[in-house]
Amino acid sequence: MLPGVNGFQWQFGHLVFLGTFFAVVVVIFSTSALGFLRSFKRLGSDENEALMWKHHFMDLPQEERACRHSMSGELKGRICPNAFDCRQCSTHRSLVQLGSSAGTQGEELAGMTYRSDRFYHRGHTWVEEHSDGTVTIGLDDFATKLFGAPDEIVLPQPGDRITTNGVGWRVRKAGVDVRVLAPVAGEVLEAGTPEQPWSLRVRPESPLSEARHLLSGDDIGPWIRHELGRLQGMASTVEVGAVLADGGELVDDVSTAFDQRDWDHVCSSFFLQP
Repeated sequence: MLPGVNGFQWQFGHLVFLGTFFAVVVVIFSTSALGFLRSFKRLGSDENEALMWKHHFMDLPQEERACRHSMSGELKGRICPNAFDCRQCSTHRSLVQLGSSAGTQGEELAGMTYRSDRFYHRGHTWVEEHSDGTVTIGLDDFATKLFGAPDEIVLPQPGDRITTNGVGWRVRKAGVDVRVLAPVAGEVLEAGTPEQPWSLRVRPESPLSEARHLLSGDDIGPWIRHELGRLQGMASTVEVGAVLADGGELVDDVSTAFDQRDWDHVCSSFFLQP
């Protein structure tokens, strides 16, 4: 029935067959090409970022996946099974309904200030909501103490989108490139200011009241004490270890206390990079 095949003739019936055959071929090819294109675009999409985060989360050591209720002492030793997304956790929901809490609200710890009117991401960024519905995102005091003065900051541009637990921006310090995870999803409106060179102003895609993966209020103190304890265990110098043990202020630019290999490990651990 095709040209070149024995028995083919240029007749009406054969022409109808050819038209139908090639129409089907075009439809199949177009559908396949469209599917490939969509799959390719999804490589950089929000959905892909979310899938990558869930994959990376399971590769993190257990101490980095500690449940917020474990750090507060309510459920000692519990590991988060939901990539820090408490919306999916019946245990968290039950404890919130009971009004169970073991922490203290925003406070000063080791010379670092944590405000009760901000939300904090486990990757050490904070989010502050404004009356116009936008939010400002910045590095928390723990992160700024680790980095000191960064060697390089790479911020997204206004108009770019960031995704929850995707890359918010990048920081280079002492030979290590760090992916700072975005605490919320939304459109970047402004990137960096003279006062806060590593901050973003973002129009979030959903209100912060729905962002149950973030920490606030009573969750903040136990989390930071947990992080200080982990840092003390990693400290490679007597100076940093002594400061943490004495309950004094954490030194500025903690990166100077570690050699290259250990500093790489510190960044991977506290910025949740497997």
